This record gives sequence, C-alpha cells and structure tokens, in this order.
Amino acid sequence: MTYRSLHILLIVLLLALDVVMINLAGVGAFWLRCRTGLFEEVDARSSDLTRQSVLLWGIGNSGRYRSGNATGDASDWMSFNEGALTTPVSEDVGSIPVSWIEVDLGGQCRVDEIHLATENVDPSLVRFSPPAGAKVSYGVGALKVVPEDEQVSDFRLDIGSLSHVSALRILGSNPKMPRILSPPAIRVPQRPYEYLLVVWNAAALFGLLFAGAYRLTRSLELLDDLLLVVKATATAMVVVIVILFLHRGYQEFTYTGFEFSRLVVIFGSIFSVFLLTANRAIVDVIHTQFLKHGVGIRKVLVVGAGPVGQRIVERLRKHYWLAYEPIGFVDDTAGLQGQTFQGLTVLGGTNRLPELAEAAGTRDVIVALPNSSHKTIRDIVGRCQQVNLRFHILPDLFEVISSDVRIGAIDGVPILDLDDHYLGEWDRFLKRGLDVTAVLVGGVLISPALAIFALLIKLSSQGPILYTQARVGEHGKSFECYKFRTMWVVSREEEKKEREQAYQELVEGRTSGKIVNENRVTAVGRFLRKFRLDELPQLLNVLKGDMSIVGPRPPIPYEVENYNSWHMERFKGKPGITGLWQVSGGSDLSFEEMVRLDIFYLKSWSLWLDLKIVLRTVPVVLGGRGA
Repeated sequence: MTYRSLHILLIVLLLALDVVMINLAGVGAFWLRCRTGLFEEVDARSSDLTRQSVLLWGIGNSGRYRSGNATGDASDWMSFNEGALTTPVSEDVGSIPVSWIEVDLGGQCRVDEIHLATENVDPSLVRFSPPAGAKVSYGVGALKVVPEDEQVSDFRLDIGSLSHVSALRILGSNPKMPRILSPPAIRVPQRPYEYLLVVWNAAALFGLLFAGAYRLTRSLELLDDLLLVVKATATAMVVVIVILFLHRGYQEFTYTGFEFSRLVVIFGSIFSVFLLTANRAIVDVIHTQFLKHGVGIRKVLVVGAGPVGQRIVERLRKHYWLAYEPIGFVDDTAGLQGQTFQGLTVLGGTNRLPELAEAAGTRDVIVALPNSSHKTIRDIVGRCQQVNLRFHILPDLFEVISSDVRIGAIDGVPILDLDDHYLGEWDRFLKRGLDVTAVLVGGVLISPALAIFALLIKLSSQGPILYTQARVGEHGKSFECYKFRTMWVVSREEEKKEREQAYQELVEGRTSGKIVNENRVTAVGRFLRKFRLDELPQLLNVLKGDMSIVGPRPPIPYEVENYNSWHMERFKGKPGITGLWQVSGGSDLSFEEMVRLDIFYLKSWSLWLDLKIVLRTVPVVLGGRGA
C-alpha cells in the first residue's frame, strides 16, 4: 500500500468516525439538557418504585419485601427485582395464604399509594404501620392504601384475613435519584433539535476542515490532536451560536416559534472535544501500527552526509508520522564514500544519484548541502528533474541561527529576511501573570509535601535544607537558584572543580548526562533527583522573577565562558523549571541539542507550547526519566 492510498484510507476512516461522534455528542447534549432534571424542575409525578431498576439508586435494586400469615409462616426477604409480587406474573403468588406484608424501601421515599392485587378484603380490617396510619379502600380485586405520612422508609400491611396476593405496586418518587437520571417536569419537543443536529454536523465538519484535520500528513501526538479539535469545535460552536442568535431574532420579529437552549451547543462542544480527540487517538494507533510494519513508508535518499544531513535523518526518525525512511547518504566527498553515519552508508556521489535512487526503489531525495554548494545543488536538481525524482532542498541556515524566514526584494532582486522575534511585551506580561498564579496556587497545594521533604533532608544528613547555586538568567544576569540539598556537603572549591571537569567532558562529547558526582548523592537526594523533586524550591525563583515555570535551562556561570556567540541566544528569555529540552530527552541530550531546543522554544513561544511542555513533564517526572 502506497503512502497516499494509506493516508486516504485513514482519512476516510477518521471522517466516518467523526460523523458518528459529532452526532453522538449532539444527542448526548440534547439528552443532558432536555431529558434530565439538571437544569429544569424534576418531574415529581408518581411512578412504580418497585420497577425502578436504575443501578445504585433504583428502589427496585435496594427495596425488598416479605410476606407471611398469622400462624407464623413467613417467607424470606426478596428484592423487588426478584420477588414474585413485584415482577410481572400470570399466576397467584402460590399456595401459602398471605395475611401480612412487610416492605423495606432501603431509604426514605415519598409514597403516594400502595396497590395490592388480592381477593376480597374487608378494608376495615386492614392495618397499616407506621402509626401515622393510612386511608384504605378496596375495589375490582385491588386493595388501595394511601399513607397519611407521605415520607416512608418501611411499612407493614396487615390484611386482616388470609388472601392470595398476586401483585404489589408502590407509587411514589425516590428522592435519592440523581437529577441527571430524573426526567424534567416539562418535556421539550425533540423535532426542532433534530434540525439543530443537522446544523451542528455541518458546522463541526466545517470547523474540522478549517483546522486542517484531514490533511495527508499530520502529527500523531495526542496533544496536537487535542489542540486541533479544540480549534475546530470552537469554530463550530461560534457558527452555531450565531445561527441561533439570528434564528431567535427572526422568531421575535414574527412573534412565533421556539427558542433553542444554548447549553445544548455548549455541552455538544465539550462532548465533541473528548470524542473527536478519542477518534484521533484510535486512528493514530492504527496509523502507527501500519508505519511500524513498513506500510505507507516512503524511502528517501539524503544528499549530504554532513551535520545538516545527519540532523535531518535524526528528525525523520523522531517524527515517524512524516512516513520517510532514510535509506542512505549521497555525497561527493571522496573521504566519506562507504562510511556510515547515523547507521546509514554513503552510497556514492551525486553523479550516480538517479542510478542510486532507482536501485533503492525510491523517488524522493532530500538535498542537505552547505549553502556554498550552489552549483552542486543546481546540478542535483537538474538530474532529479530529468528522471522525475521528487526533491526537497534543506538550507543549512539553521546551523547558525533559528529564525523566521520571509521572502523580500530589493529593486526586484529576491532576498531572504531573517526575522528574529522573541517574546514581546504583551507575551511577557501574560507569561509572568500565569507564572505567579501557578506558583501561588500550586505552592499552597504542595506545601505539605515540601515540609516532609525538608524534614527528611534535615534528618538524613548534616547541612542546610536548601542549596543555592549561581545561575545565569535572562540577558546574562546572574541569580541564586534554589534547590533541595541532595548531596553531602563539601567545600565550594571542591564542588566547582568537580563540575568544571564534568562540564568539559560533556561539551567535548565524552560523556552525556547531568554534571554531578554520584558518589556524594544522599539516599533521600537520590529519590528527589529521580523524580526531579529537588527543583521544587525554584518556585521561589519564579515568584522573585528570576525564572519562569517553562523556559530554557539555566546554565552555571563557568559554562557560559565556553559559549559560542549563537549559544548566547538562550539568554533572551527567563530560564525555566522545566523546558522543551527536559521533555525531549533531558540529561540524555548532548549540549548542542539542549541549546538548539532552548533557542527553538524562545522563538516559537506560545501558551499552547507552554501547556504542552507542562503536560509532557508529568509523565517524564513520574517515570523518573532524564533525571
């Protein structure tokens, strides 16, 4: 199955599931608003409590009864759902005459009438307990009892003579029944909402198309699916509410009609967010299984085995939903022929590109050569066009700078404008407000845990509870960063020497991971480090304005001494407790990868990106990964 046919099949499947879920959300919203007592007066009319079989709350499940006669013979307690008197039967109860019946409703209920299908009974001999008494009448083979006190939890009915009883009905209402399971007093007509459901279908599908829900290539991450569905549903909700507003104006103008409840649209939107996101999760799982089995994968040759080409191979493997499988490098550098990078072999030079593509069974080529190789790139494009190969040119500008690129012109000559934008003033104000709110609310919630951690640190080893360390923040300004102390105390000189040596090894690529002497970590500290709980005191840094909840990694001053000029871009925003680097591998990343992720975050900031990082931090922390 080809890439295109697989994706068309998945889009058709997704569209079908979306239509089902959109209708399910609409019907569920109508039921919740118009068929339950959540937003209307509950229907207080009497119903047969013995037939009320709603799970957990129904009297049919919790109620029970037993019967007997004056000689002392008595039956066992039977539930309303199982007993012969309270279930439909065509015969009498049996051969044992009944002179009394005891009923336990399982809770306080309003009892309006009690009906007993029996033989001729003298009403004057009937006795009803509790003592409040009841009005008794008999007619047409049925005994009718109306309690004086409507609120009853249990009662006993003495018939006064031996009689065969065939049925028991208890009419009333159950106050334990949740409003969501109780019908409303006024029943809203259904037909207008059937027309509204058609409008909702059209608006929801329009919103999904507008948000790009049915593109051939899309991310398979659940959070991206959620954002897309929220955008689509918000669009649909606005469209439908505008239509309802216009409809209401028309009805008021003509003095006729029916007013729709806007809560139905709101509930339908909420239900749609969950159901449509679930749809995408299901299709994503199916898509992933196809890709893992090699179905719909496009093989691709990468021209250029340098850093740019190697990085594009990394990205294609990480973002597997792009459905590209790199199968080899093509490079004209003589010394690279036959060598292996990223697990792929340099197959030959660009003069053999059509031949290599045909041998590999691919029609896709990614050109990842330095910008200085303009002539070579033109030659490659020409060879690709001659044999109808699809080519994608990747500039290596991001090797030096990660920027928004806009096409401009000077006197008719096309140029590329690099627009380096970071957080604006309004973005900073909004981000700061959210940080302070999150710290104040979250700090109160986790304060008991902070107190326990502090006590454990104090009892397990000598030294202060908090550890402070100089870090470099926004605009290169130093600040004191707070952490729970997780290591045995040594002198500042020894600690600095350890970290400088480990950092040098990290930069040179000889090691990866956190710069720490594991031999000095305490038992409590090892636990705190594993789940990154040692960083919780940095909430104080956020409150002081030195840090943010999400941001770049705050480096230590001696690290900055080894920075190149482009590394300094990390300081164009406040450092964070968590960040893109932390949820993308953390201490398993190389130094260069950490810096690139930090710069990408600063230039791509949005509230949604912050939310995604925070949500992705939770499983990383709970799983103890990257610590």
